[in-house]
Formats: sequence, C-alpha cells, structure tokens
Amino acid sequence: MTGWREREGSGGIWDPDAVLVEGTRVILAAEALNDDGSTKHAAQVEVVLGVTEVWGRPCSDDTETCGAPGGTPCCTG
Repeated sequence: MTGWREREGSGGIWDPDAVLVEGTRVILAAEALNDDGSTKHAAQVEVVLGVTEVWGRPCSDDTETCGAPGGTPCCTG
C-alpha cells in the first residue's frame, strides 16, 4: 500500500462557534498501522489548549469591497 490512510476519531466537522476553550486539557492520540491493520506504533500525549487560531485565508462581509482583484474574498459564496 502507498500513501496515507487517515482517520479522525470524533467524526466532527469544524465549527468555529463550538471550539474548546483555552485551558481545556485534551489527549492527542495517533497510531501507525501495518498493511494488515495491526498497530505498528502508537502514542498519546496530554496537552492544554491555548488560544484558538482560525487558519486559512480571511474573508470579508463588506459586499462593496470583497472579491475585488487582490482583495479579500467574500465570506458568502
């Protein structure tokens, strides 16, 4: 097999209004699997979340300026 088989455990979808608050303790867990699906390596670490940062290109709700050449894209499709 080539490439990555990735799976996110919670099945969640990013919802910026439902982020965990700063100071929340979470456990990050990862496994590397053999081709037969058995665990080759596994690790987990407990971390404390800092400030939430939204990644990606920002958008604008200003319909007069958003989407202009070289400008910020519009937030609404």
